Amino acid sequence: MWQTTLISIAGGGRDTTVPSDYTSVSSLVPESHGFTVFTSTVPNVWTSMDHLAITWADQIRKTVIKSLYEIVDVRRAAQTKDRAARMKTFRNRFLTGLEPSTTKHLPMGEHNVLLTLGNEPHSSITRGTSLTLHRLGVQDFVSAKLLTVPSATNHTTKRFQLLTDQLMHVDGSFDQLDVLFCSAFPIAGHATTAPLPIQIDLSDGDASATRLACKRAEDDGILLPSSTRQSKNAFDQTSPFTYIQYDLQELQGFQFVAVVDKNTEITNGWLHVEFNSDTDSDISADVSLARLLLRGVSL
Repeated sequence: MWQTTLISIAGGGRDTTVPSDYTSVSSLVPESHGFTVFTSTVPNVWTSMDHLAITWADQIRKTVIKSLYEIVDVRRAAQTKDRAARMKTFRNRFLTGLEPSTTKHLPMGEHNVLLTLGNEPHSSITRGTSLTLHRLGVQDFVSAKLLTVPSATNHTTKRFQLLTDQLMHVDGSFDQLDVLFCSAFPIAGHATTAPLPIQIDLSDGDASATRLACKRAEDDGILLPSSTRQSKNAFDQTSPFTYIQYDLQELQGFQFVAVVDKNTEITNGWLHVEFNSDTDSDISADVSLARLLLRGVSL
């Protein structure tokens, strides 16, 4: 059974024929060979389904079909890719990307972008631990804003988080901006100083300008249902948000996070990045049960 994979898809609360508890395969196969997923968490599906709809509903049908096409390999006797490759496809198509077992590809990727910084306002380092672009293309030229990657400590769990309404491509790029994880060029410990395939030059030809070797977050982008003033349901056929998250330990090989705004005209796109810790997300309220029942709590 070493090459066998098993993906179990549950419809959730709307499936009154087969309770979702019965669909769990955790006792049958390890995570390396399969998993159980609810349709309400599958990217671009985001809704529960009854026992019949799960076989024909358009959103889940497209996801299943795409995943099956992606695992085909006519060069192999089995006509499919090997188990590890199939599981990678299934995880990308069916899982949220927020699971603890999710593998981050950024630390293993190659530096492929050379970012040459210019003087302000073409390039600037943002003070603090967060950066927000309310609109893209506010400046009429390509510009870069950098956040310094803080040092990791053993006492506090910190993470990097990014949220934007821009869709990420397979190679980690966006149409209107770039999010790069950078270190000094030439790269420490690398013997070669060969030019990188992608170059972004903001220096106007200044030979003394600072150069950074950067990576894109390939395959690490997570799709989330869009949340706007017009949003009603998670499964609405609207363009989703892109979310990226890394533990700070995974970014210790980098010095900066660079956000390059490639727009030269104002658009409605937005982006927010930040470094935060678990304690930043904890809000304590000392409220009695009587007050909670009568008046509630507002945050």
